[in-house]
Amino acid sequence: MSSSSGNSAPFVARWAPTPGTKLHLGATVPLADGNTMPLFGIGAWAMRGSECHSALSLALDEVGYRHIDTARYYRNEKEVGAAVRGSRVPRKDIFVTTKLFTNDMGGGSRSRAALDDSLRQSGLDYFDLVLLHAPDGGKEFRLNTWQTLSEMIECHPFFAQAGLRKACEDAGIIVQAYCPLARSRYYGDKTLSSIASKINKSEAQIMLRWLIQSGVVPLPKSSNQARQEENAKSLDFGLDSDDMQKLNALDRGPSGAVESQTMSQEAP
Repeated sequence: MSSSSGNSAPFVARWAPTPGTKLHLGATVPLADGNTMPLFGIGAWAMRGSECHSALSLALDEVGYRHIDTARYYRNEKEVGAAVRGSRVPRKDIFVTTKLFTNDMGGGSRSRAALDDSLRQSGLDYFDLVLLHAPDGGKEFRLNTWQTLSEMIECHPFFAQAGLRKACEDAGIIVQAYCPLARSRYYGDKTLSSIASKINKSEAQIMLRWLIQSGVVPLPKSSNQARQEENAKSLDFGLDSDDMQKLNALDRGPSGAVESQTMSQEAP
């Protein structure tokens, strides 16, 4: 997907909450097919084995998360499924996303077999959302895999992707933020730290709240319960228009991105 340039006009999706609205981990945004998706979730990237199962069990049963993002490439669908199946939360109340990897794509039996394998690995009867992880191969190749393309993009105040988010909204697509905290690269930024200090919030919470008020679904990854809880608290406060304008001004365009290359093509 193409990237927006720096200094573009700020963009706020029509489904973004009203500034100052206190939210919760069950709050949702509408999808184009009439279903809904929790507007905040937890990413399972780099979580493996017992750490993955334990972290997601805590997120579901203790912290209150209702949205988990995994992928075949992450090699943890088994642990994600076990956490979901073992949770006190009914399956119908948990939104689970997985993604087909590049060598699963092309459509037909290959993609069907990959999805069936993901279901077997997870022990789940269904996924709530299936995305194309790295949509390479050209238009026809992608269309043969999935008729309606949905994808996460890197998005945070320093790489705001305003133009791309506007194009997605025009197509009825909800944007999920990959690297919503920019891998901590911008912690200590003068503007970010000033706003955090002023309202007694962490810099991570400020970045996540900016995404929420911009109408983007953030998926921060954490195996630590205290950090999961801290991230979730970005739902219960608001940023005023002055602070949003200051954060909008942080956009550096592609130079603000922390993910500079495409995913490795190795098989999961």
